Amino acid sequence: MSSAITCPFCNTQLTAQAVLRDGDKTRCLRCNEPLPASVTDALPASRPDTPLAAPSYQKPVEANRRVLRYLLAAMGALAACTLLFALWTQADRRARDPKKPEPVPQPPGELAALRFLPPATNVALGIHVADLLNDSDASTLLKDPRPPLLDWTLNLIHAKTALGLADIDHIVVGAAVDASLPTVVLVVQTHKPYSLGDVKKALHPAEPTTHAGQPLYRFSTAPLGEAFLWCRAPRTLIFLWRPESVDKKDLAAIPKGDAVGDNAIPLPLREFIGKRLEKQSLLWLVGDVAPLLKLQAALDALPVPAMKTLPRLPAPWTSLRFAGLSVVNETKKDESPRALTVRGQFQTADFDAAKAIAARLDEVTLPGQLKNTTTLPPPDAADIWTLWQLRLEVDAMRAWLTQGGKR
Repeated sequence: MSSAITCPFCNTQLTAQAVLRDGDKTRCLRCNEPLPASVTDALPASRPDTPLAAPSYQKPVEANRRVLRYLLAAMGALAACTLLFALWTQADRRARDPKKPEPVPQPPGELAALRFLPPATNVALGIHVADLLNDSDASTLLKDPRPPLLDWTLNLIHAKTALGLADIDHIVVGAAVDASLPTVVLVVQTHKPYSLGDVKKALHPAEPTTHAGQPLYRFSTAPLGEAFLWCRAPRTLIFLWRPESVDKKDLAAIPKGDAVGDNAIPLPLREFIGKRLEKQSLLWLVGDVAPLLKLQAALDALPVPAMKTLPRLPAPWTSLRFAGLSVVNETKKDESPRALTVRGQFQTADFDAAKAIAARLDEVTLPGQLKNTTTLPPPDAADIWTLWQLRLEVDAMRAWLTQGGKR
């Protein structure tokens, strides 16, 4: 008969002294499970006075620690290899990252401020302030010294509202030009709601009244005229200026909601801004030329010597019916030198006038000029549009516009 047995539950080697006899049952001292008779029959009978010995099982502490050390060493080596591989391939992985899209200028026809221009508007100016700031080349146009019309507009807005360039999304200026003195509406659209408190401080000591439930300020624009500033909506400010005094009745011309149909700016102007202007335009000026000629004739008839000194539109430009100019950035990312482009579109009544205008445009020669091209329409075209493209280095474009576009 064997002197030792194996517990079928915990695999401990047991001797006759290493079992627990509980009546007619024999239990394993380690797991306390009852041992089957087929196992205990192999044990020699033990004497009652024989003391029970402790089980011979010992925990494998040192072996477990050795295995743990191996595992930790392997995990550390794997982590180090992973880190080295990640650092080694970082440049290649970054090159595969999705490219952040370049900022795309907002198309002129989608500017929210257009819906506040009066339906009598026939000359409009658009300044995409946010798009200009996002363009590393065109943003130079916002630095001092700035083009005169741009500088006057931005200075007026800052002086009367305390808004900075970074606060403004875009600006649209519209004028109703005819034989009488024009009314000018300037609409400012901001990124987020402006502060009414800042506007009130900027216009102090003027006190606001209300129009359509919103604050309305009147202020002088000496030496010429008066203006209203209407806080139309949380992100919309509207200036209305007249060379004479202003009246609340003048505000009735400003559309109350989305300008559509008869409440919108004239169809020719609306279609030119929405369809003919470059979608990437950053700065643009468009207008019906015929009313300008009427205003010029009216000024010539005034018995005021100072009016005789104002600039006049010379021939062949007096043959224009409609015209538009826009500034765009067509320079590719890695292209040098950095440049900006003026695109012009000029509508005339006949082909001979178009040829005369094209000839005058071909004569333009400026410092930093990279390209000057004109495109005439077919002689039998129903709509006679002369297209012009002038490409200048960035600093040269800024200098030219600051001089008022003189060649």
